Amino acid sequence: MKENIKKFPTHYTFDLDGTLIDGKGELKDGVVEMFDEILANVKEPVFTIASGARINQVEAAMNKINARLKNGQARYNVVANSGSIIRTTSGKMTINALTGRDCSAVCNVVSTISPNSIIIYRTMLYDYVEYPKNSTQKALHTILLNVGEKFGIEAQEVDEKDIVKLARGNEVMNILVICLNPKEKKQIFEALQNRFGIGEISISDGTAIDISTYGKKLALVKRFGAETVKKMVYVGDGNNDIEMLSSARHSFGVGKKLKVVSEAVYAITNYKQITDNLFHGKDLTEESKARIEFLKKTFLGKKIKIGFDKLKVNKHE
Repeated sequence: MKENIKKFPTHYTFDLDGTLIDGKGELKDGVVEMFDEILANVKEPVFTIASGARINQVEAAMNKINARLKNGQARYNVVANSGSIIRTTSGKMTINALTGRDCSAVCNVVSTISPNSIIIYRTMLYDYVEYPKNSTQKALHTILLNVGEKFGIEAQEVDEKDIVKLARGNEVMNILVICLNPKEKKQIFEALQNRFGIGEISISDGTAIDISTYGKKLALVKRFGAETVKKMVYVGDGNNDIEMLSSARHSFGVGKKLKVVSEAVYAITNYKQITDNLFHGKDLTEESKARIEFLKKTFLGKKIKIGFDKLKVNKHE
């Protein structure tokens, strides 16, 4: 243990998918070594996973990390995208989830504009699907097969009259609207934005609109307090990480998404750069700027589309 541990950050928060694990659920190179070095340098570090993944997926990833650590075990919290706060070390859970009334209202707004859209209520354990009223079962299975491959959905059918009970019993984390007609997506998004005071609505570059009660930043503030969140180390790779990447004192953007890395303090290509910066005094700022410039020249206007970021709603300044 190093003598000057007090100067090092104590709170370390990570996105899961694309940051700690790859698309197959395997740990990314350097993740275990990063956790090990944090444990070696920081007395009782606080680890938090901020993710929209199900709790069993988070636990599986953390079990893989802990099984390979040499310097102790990583005790961790989980903060869901929706603001669900799970304290795994104490076994307590505080939920700030969407209500049954929210679910019914979203269903009404979406079905008025696009009766063919699929609405998926995502809970901590399952995904429940509201089927379009005038689609055939065969077509639905084809659609859900394609959607499931992209979003990892294992769906169960739910009737509209069961939505309130569903929300109360399983705590709806977020609602995913799959727009079968791309032309209706922006219209649905704007209608939801105008109708509800929902904390975060994001629209992807694919077919989905994601609705949740809170973004990651507010969920972390509710769990740890605003001052602690400002001092956090945050690592993420997606558009739903931007708010934290632009707020945390030490933030690391992973991957090739231009908006993500440009909002972070550091744009990294491997996890050793995180511990180099935190514990070994290596300033990566110039390297980060160079990487952003490279991404602009290489990807901007070509393969990566970032125009949809303008549609993101953020009410947590």
